[in-house]
Amino acid sequence: MRLWGISDLHLPSASLRRMDKFGKIWENHPRKIEVNWKRKIRKKDVVLIPGDISWGKTLEESRPDYEFLSSLPGFKVIVKGNHDFSLTNVRKAQSFLSSLDTESSRIRLIHKNSMVITWRDKKVGIAGTRGWSRRGGEKDEKILERELRRMKLSIQNLPPIDRLVVITHFPPTDKIKGSFLEKLPESNPGDENYREEFDDRMFELIAGYMPALVVCGHVHTYRIINPTMVDDIPIFCVSADTINFDPIELPLD
Repeated sequence: MRLWGISDLHLPSASLRRMDKFGKIWENHPRKIEVNWKRKIRKKDVVLIPGDISWGKTLEESRPDYEFLSSLPGFKVIVKGNHDFSLTNVRKAQSFLSSLDTESSRIRLIHKNSMVITWRDKKVGIAGTRGWSRRGGEKDEKILERELRRMKLSIQNLPPIDRLVVITHFPPTDKIKGSFLEKLPESNPGDENYREEFDDRMFELIAGYMPALVVCGHVHTYRIINPTMVDDIPIFCVSADTINFDPIELPLD
């Protein structure tokens, strides 16, 4: 078993136009993902996908996207991103995802739960939640506090393990910006004046459980050094465009 990461697939449900507006880099991006995925990943592998998977607003709207994901090999572990509206009802989402199981593919959602996989005779716990960014308002504080509780619950639900892997859609610390490089070519950055900060409290919580690594997404338009080391903990930002729509292997040694 090998561990991989790719996030922010932004599968189009019906039309590629939703992502093409962000630049030529997004043209026919599902095909890029498919080719790279099948070149690397086998059915026994685990793929971490921290959010923003489908533009569909309901499970039925998202069905073509999750059927596409199910056609790719491997055990996919996902958390919700800020655009994953079809996953709002967790019970229905879990049932829907299970219905897509094949001999070579499974998709499972982490939400106030966690799971254990086996890697080289080691028990590896996977925990996570969506997280949130820092915008300073009272509403945002409440959302962040809720996400911190969910992360703590997810980690504490694990049995004794040998390694901990944490996934969260939003980067858990603003220090990740130290690994941002140049803007991606052929990528539309959107509003040049838009700035987003990532609250360090999520990382402070995670770090207390000494994870082997943290995997996040959400960030676009930049090339990013992977991993970013924060307090000796590697953080991998695996948003699809930042890694050229090519899943990256995550080390557990």
